[in-house]
Amino acid sequence: MCGITPLPDSQTISKVGRDKHHDVPWYYEKQAEDALQTLRSEGYHICALELTDVSRPYHEVDFRLSYAW
Repeated sequence: MCGITPLPDSQTISKVGRDKHHDVPWYYEKQAEDALQTLRSEGYHICALELTDVSRPYHEVDFRLSYAW
């Protein structure tokens, strides 16, 4: 998570997510670029979900790789 995104330990996120933030690993970086650099250095492939003219269908993705969404 980065920028002004509410963090999982906030009361609102905790309530809406029914405290699942304890079960899902997460971390915060102020800048998105820093988070992407860290994830790439740890061997993650970066994936964004968006519909565009050049989007790949999700069923064409090799999910055996480690992805950061």
